[in-house]
Amino acid sequence: MSDRPAGPPTADDWGDPELCAFPPDRYYSMDLFFGKSIAEIMPLLERNFSMRCIDDLADFPEPVFAYYVDGFFAHLANGMPDDEDLGVELGVFLSVMERRRQASPDVWRAAWMRWPGLLDTFVARVRRGRINAETAQELMEDISVVSAALR
Repeated sequence: MSDRPAGPPTADDWGDPELCAFPPDRYYSMDLFFGKSIAEIMPLLERNFSMRCIDDLADFPEPVFAYYVDGFFAHLANGMPDDEDLGVELGVFLSVMERRRQASPDVWRAAWMRWPGLLDTFVARVRRGRINAETAQELMEDISVVSAALR
């Protein structure tokens, strides 16, 4: 699957939670996200973006990831001030996305391709943000890895 589904993922898209690595996490993710549009999950991402990356985005089934990743992109592109929190959240997101690239390269690539210019936005935000130098350097390296993988 490479394109984002037209609507929120179905129960079939989520699969049987009992068959995943840690069923309680899948049930919790389903409680938070199931049946919700991108617009409906934005407040959830605003409250605890890093946790949602680690606990949910990292382990979503492919069709669920393909749909909801756009909310995560939108949050980073538009929903955050250029401060240390941006550095932390962008770092967590890029780390999770690298794991997703290893597991599902086609879905990963399709997700990034729906957001042309976003890496340039990330670079600009890191450069103008109030992010410590070490974190900024790590983020720039991670962004370079994404850029190279998309070529």
